[in-house]
Amino acid sequence: MKSHRCSLISLRPNESTNDPELSVAVDVMFPDATFTHAVAAFQKEFPATLPRFVVESSAVIEPVLDGRCAIGVVGHGRSYPATYP
Repeated sequence: MKSHRCSLISLRPNESTNDPELSVAVDVMFPDATFTHAVAAFQKEFPATLPRFVVESSAVIEPVLDGRCAIGVVGHGRSYPATYP
């Protein structure tokens, strides 16, 4: 897996532990093996950051737009226009 860093994503502190937390909305159609590999790599690279996942059946973009999640991971075959909604 190629390593990428993005300084545009701001991590929020977890409400109960105050540790940094990255919230990710994940499409249920995203491949399990790829997702598991990505989570393991993330936790290895950023062990102090807690990942929080919101699993969505079709509205992955909504938690990102309303601020609940910093990132949205869309499954194969789905796309969203650049100016959604």
